[in-house]
Amino acid sequence: MNKLLLISVILFLAFGAVAEPVQVTVYNKNLALVKTEQEVGLEKGETQFVIRGVSAKIDPTSVHLKFDRDQDKVDILEMNFLYDLVNSSKIFKKYTDKEIVYHLEDGTKYSGKLLSYTGGDLIIEQADGEILITSTSQIRNYKFPELPGGLITVPTLRWTIDSRIAGVKKADLSYLTEGLSWHAEYVLVLAENDSDFSLSSWVSLENNSGASYSNANVKLIAGDIHRARDREAVHRQVMLSRAAAEKEVERREIFDYHLYELGRRVNIANKEIKQIALFDNVMAQADKKYIYENSAYNPSDESSMLVKLYINNTKDNNLGFPLPKGKVRMFKKDVDESLQLIGEDNISHISENEEFELTAGKAFDVKGHRSIVNREKYEDEEIIEVKIILKNRTERQAAIEVRERHQGDWHVKSSNSDYHKKSNSLLVFPVNLKGETEKTIEYEFVREF
Repeated sequence: MNKLLLISVILFLAFGAVAEPVQVTVYNKNLALVKTEQEVGLEKGETQFVIRGVSAKIDPTSVHLKFDRDQDKVDILEMNFLYDLVNSSKIFKKYTDKEIVYHLEDGTKYSGKLLSYTGGDLIIEQADGEILITSTSQIRNYKFPELPGGLITVPTLRWTIDSRIAGVKKADLSYLTEGLSWHAEYVLVLAENDSDFSLSSWVSLENNSGASYSNANVKLIAGDIHRARDREAVHRQVMLSRAAAEKEVERREIFDYHLYELGRRVNIANKEIKQIALFDNVMAQADKKYIYENSAYNPSDESSMLVKLYINNTKDNNLGFPLPKGKVRMFKKDVDESLQLIGEDNISHISENEEFELTAGKAFDVKGHRSIVNREKYEDEEIIEVKIILKNRTERQAAIEVRERHQGDWHVKSSNSDYHKKSNSLLVFPVNLKGETEKTIEYEFVREF
């Protein structure tokens, strides 16, 4: 038996339309879990109700609606995700073979049955049967009696339920959506000694989901959760806002990930990047090194060295807490106290008590020249003699790490400098080179066949 379907309530989740708090858990990979609690007016029997303003990138299969303590008295028969959003082309399509009215720029009024609309021309049949073709560039406005059925203004969820109770009840709604993501941004200011630094961090929360979230309790998950399938990246077209943290961000572990809960509720507008302070001005120390790396079989090379900062994420170094992946921008003060960018690098998730490195760039005055000066090949081995010249044209001492990449089976036959065989593929020569000096490393290695 068909029953009259009544719309019992319309709930607005659009930005600024509801006072109910929303919980938004955002993951690194373009994914968020949205949860909200609303009051729903129920009628006994088969009833429809809708929730408007949900994310345009919602995963409809993830939607979960629960009526708290009354779940056993409410049967959910059907759920639909309505996303046929209104636009001019769809309105004209819906009004084909129906009466429309429009005015030209000079005020002339025309009406008739719409036969065709191409975006450039409008074709109508007038009351006397004549066909009128009008360029849309000449038309000032159109008039339609009403919004055609089936078109909506915002993405909407619609349920059909069978309720054995009536009255206002609490409903918990949750769903997964794409279009929300976050990452950390770090600012590192290096002191004059190139060792001491201050580190601060911002969370960049990006919303391209097609919905806005008011009074949201935001939680951020650091870690790469496994998805059943990958989806396309979201096109960026956002505005930027920034807010300082009123309360400290709370960090805690959850499963094999780390969770960061913002210390205040925020409004997240659609097409917005919101930046919120993660932590401010931690003072720590780094080891600055110059890295000169080559293949052991490269005949010759002369180049500037990479400048890297090595940082221990430990409590002894005033750090010692999980650092989510993100971009680190490195600055140093000029003589006039202005900050100048000296490099930037990306870090992955850094655990507590883990050392990590940042590449600032290539040194201007610290260089290396490498060459193979002799090769002797025998039946079961090859002896290779290497010469490496290190040059420090600065006034400061330079901590240099020469890295020789090897393949297969090999061993060092002789060397005039200390070395460490880090692995079967890496040989390291640590050198502290005084300013305005040079050093030559000569070593032989045997490559076994």
